[in-house]
Amino acid sequence: MMQIDKDALSLTNLQLIAQLLNVQSTPLTISLVGGGGKTHLAFWLANLFKQQGHRVCVTTTTKMYLPRPSQYDYIDSIDSFSAKPNATITFIYQSKIQQDKENQPIKVQGLTFDDLNRVKQSNLFNVIIVEADGAKQRPIKAPAGHEPCIPEDTNIVIGVTGAEVIFSRANPAQIHRWDEFCQLTGCSNQKEIDHSVLKSLIENPQGMFKHAPRDALRIWVINKYDQCKQPNALLKLANNLLAEQPQLSSIWITQLSRKAPIKKVLINKGLTK
Repeated sequence: MMQIDKDALSLTNLQLIAQLLNVQSTPLTISLVGGGGKTHLAFWLANLFKQQGHRVCVTTTTKMYLPRPSQYDYIDSIDSFSAKPNATITFIYQSKIQQDKENQPIKVQGLTFDDLNRVKQSNLFNVIIVEADGAKQRPIKAPAGHEPCIPEDTNIVIGVTGAEVIFSRANPAQIHRWDEFCQLTGCSNQKEIDHSVLKSLIENPQGMFKHAPRDALRIWVINKYDQCKQPNALLKLANNLLAEQPQLSSIWITQLSRKAPIKKVLINKGLTK
């Protein structure tokens, strides 16, 4: 596991994230899993790397909505991707999915692992960010048998959860893969999504970080902090879970829709030296 300097505790949130996401391997591969907010996070991270001068590829190994033109500099299909300048973001997809109704947002089919290997072996990108899971825009989920689709050489796996469900009563309408979620966490309809439920989701090998490579950094992002009904209790819960989960490298508390999206970065003490 990578380590950061003990002085990192005095750094700003963005500086902490820069240390955690240091591009030590080329290309650095980051896979995003879990609940809704992954696409927003993918392009926020892409812009962070772009500002550092990196050539960034954003893609998916599942299905996702075609991003807005404002989110990328270039867009290519897997059959036509090519070299790009430094400090740019390229979105790469396999094909567009035929929609059943007019005026529906366009969805794209993601890359196969073989496709992704082609992108990596091209050496055209310093950073590859993969949306590797689907949640139907719900804030929390458990994976089905075939999920998530994480490339085996992923360096960092980031799991996303919407803060609005934490301390709320479990509702099947808010949870993707309801049956799997209940079986995995012991949750049931109207039970509070509390420390015990989230602990089970994080630490169970079939849970949030299922299929994460053993040596990959694992980061939990709790998004929509402003929508949590108990923000102080949320911070306490995050600190307690981080202390109990040595496999977690860090927890980020975020509001990704804001200009200053990072509210708090918690670092596992095992990462400091």
